[in-house]
Amino acid sequence: MCGILFTCSLSHLAGPPQHTSQLGQILQKLRAENSARGPDAQDSCNFDVDGSELSFFSSELHLRGNEHISQPHRNDNGHVLCWNGEILITENDGLKLFDLLRTTRSAEEFRDVLATIEGPYAIVYYHPILRRIFFARDPLGRRSLLIHLPNASNPSIILTSVSFGSHSLVAPEELSTDCIHFLDVDRLRTVTTPDAFVASMGRISRVAEGNISPFAESRKVNTSIPDNPPKTADLDNIPMHLLSSVDGLIAQLDRSVMLQTYNIPQSSDKGKARVAVLFSGGIDSTVLAFLAHRYVEPEEPIDLLNVAFENPRKILVKAEGNIGGLPKREKKAKLKDRLDYSTVNIQYDVPDRLTGRQEVTQVEIDVPYDESQAARPRVEALMFPGRTIMDLLRVLQ
Repeated sequence: MCGILFTCSLSHLAGPPQHTSQLGQILQKLRAENSARGPDAQDSCNFDVDGSELSFFSSELHLRGNEHISQPHRNDNGHVLCWNGEILITENDGLKLFDLLRTTRSAEEFRDVLATIEGPYAIVYYHPILRRIFFARDPLGRRSLLIHLPNASNPSIILTSVSFGSHSLVAPEELSTDCIHFLDVDRLRTVTTPDAFVASMGRISRVAEGNISPFAESRKVNTSIPDNPPKTADLDNIPMHLLSSVDGLIAQLDRSVMLQTYNIPQSSDKGKARVAVLFSGGIDSTVLAFLAHRYVEPEEPIDLLNVAFENPRKILVKAEGNIGGLPKREKKAKLKDRLDYSTVNIQYDVPDRLTGRQEVTQVEIDVPYDESQAARPRVEALMFPGRTIMDLLRVLQ
């Protein structure tokens, strides 16, 4: 997980003066939030291209390679790369990708390089030869990237890995994954209104005619379900016609876990885990932990992280019984003589904790209710504009 923050503003196109200082504070907050995503290194670069003020900021979380290499990646010819992704190689993947992209001479060549990436990514790239700023997410949208489009109050483009909540001057939206986006810097010289600013943006199809790369676009899911789907009672008696499918599934899972774990740099702290699994004790997390064990040295630990939140409603029911169904008079009498909750033994035996204990001993992370409520505004701000439980998971990516 790394952080990306890019802004493009025009010296001849400014918002109301009263918004200028507010916008500066907003960008400082966005930089701070993106810094938190990459604690190992942060850097920035700024330059002017014919009146277009371009600002690049990146933070780095070191997962691959033996050395910390800060970004944005850049060279003397003006190429700039902000990268949040995984190519799953032994060296620094951002540096390797930068070496490939700076040799491209057309938008089509740029697209074809991205089409070879299997892993998740979000990218912002300035190509000085093409005089375009390319930005995109992987076809499955596994890395976050938000975009603010120019308006009368804030006539600039902002790309950021994370938000800090709703604000009148910044209206971030998730960047669509159906194409590779670009901003034509040459066209910005003629821009006089925010709408014309947006007109300088374009799109490139992810898939070229005849391109057979399996990673250029999301694969179609088979939606046809047979009337009588094949079934098997247990894994010891798999029908012959299903053997190849079962073996193929296990092989693909094994390869995926191997790529994620086998080349993580060794820690200098003996006995410290390099690999962790968010562990519920269900079949999925148990299988992932088992496969990870195959690619971690036997003497190395694997942290299995199991999180449980305090639930006041369940504590109330356990301590007093379910008073919700009592007649009004009995409920009133019950409430009058409520227990002293400081004497109640709070337990974190949520379903995932119980199943996790059945599988293996793991790291148990208990989150008190007050602590979770205190953190909620910040978590929701980081999630914005997302609002669902799945968006909560994306905050961590």
